[in-house]
Amino acid sequence: MVLSVLLWMQDVWGWSALEAGLAFAPGPLLVPVFTFFVASRAIRRLGPGRVIALGSAIYLLGNLWWATRIGLTPDYLTGVLPGTLFTGAGVGLTLPTFMAAGAASLPPESYATWSAALNMVRQVGLAVGVAMLIAVLGPEHGGVQALHAFRHGWLAIAGFSLGSAVGGLVLLRPRRPALAQLPQLEVDR
Repeated sequence: MVLSVLLWMQDVWGWSALEAGLAFAPGPLLVPVFTFFVASRAIRRLGPGRVIALGSAIYLLGNLWWATRIGLTPDYLTGVLPGTLFTGAGVGLTLPTFMAAGAASLPPESYATWSAALNMVRQVGLAVGVAMLIAVLGPEHGGVQALHAFRHGWLAIAGFSLGSAVGGLVLLRPRRPALAQLPQLEVDR
């Protein structure tokens, strides 16, 4: 996600790395805001699965925004910025909630090992995501071909976000408490 928009601004719009980085900064600045002030309250009210689904859906909206609003002519305020804000809010809700839910389910005696494995899975997911984006973008090209390739990339990312939202709802749904067994009454015979 970050890579796709930065590549777009630099390779297609011709912006410098500094210009693109500063333009993208508002989204990542929202991550701690949503993590500390929104996600923590939302988890208590909705549960982690719903918060992951909500964050993934907001992230999906950011990618759909880019896929439908970014054009060949630079237009930061209506092309890039809203998608950046959506994705930053989505990451702030999803990633910390995913990590907290995963860590909360770990047995105390093996917390260090399994939390490292959880972080490894996250890192592998990021690497696979970048590889898939590069595969979708294909060979270097410009103009309308680049626009179509990047739109396909943003739509692919949106599809994975939808999968994450569904996964959050299905895998982390609130568990119903088990019904207490009724005591057996002894009958005098």
